[in-house]
Amino acid sequence: MRIIENFDNIEHIQEKNHELWNAEGAEIMAVFSIDLPGRVKNFELPRTKPLMPLFETIVNSIYAIEERQQNENDFDGYINVQIVREPQMRVQAEGIDSSINDITGFVVTDNGIGFDDNNMKSFLQSDSTYRAEKGGKGVGRFAWLKAFKTANIESSFEDDED
Repeated sequence: MRIIENFDNIEHIQEKNHELWNAEGAEIMAVFSIDLPGRVKNFELPRTKPLMPLFETIVNSIYAIEERQQNENDFDGYINVQIVREPQMRVQAEGIDSSINDITGFVVTDNGIGFDDNNMKSFLQSDSTYRAEKGGKGVGRFAWLKAFKTANIESSFEDDED
């Protein structure tokens, strides 16, 4: 590993090959990796904030819509949140309201920009600083993986160049 201290350019630079980047004034030639199961295990999701994964998902949708609105002035964004519940079963038990079943998941859809190259790169990077100026911490997907057994993501991105 080669480290050069007091590097003048402190901007975050990351090339597509992920071999050269500048972090806090040091140029580092290395490839870092993440142990995803370990990162999820160490991610703290307080029991007092059970809707945090849903909140993180909605915030990502808002960012995606804002990003698309920068490219399309008359664009009207939408976010749809569907609550998924256990199949309807009637239980005859005294004092128990069985009309509302347990929540088993959520489906969030939006018509934001989708995974363009920058968003995909950010998604695949742990603790990304891509949206730090907006308050993003780059850890929302870890909240999903901590809270749910599975997370399915579908994304469409139209590139005018292709």
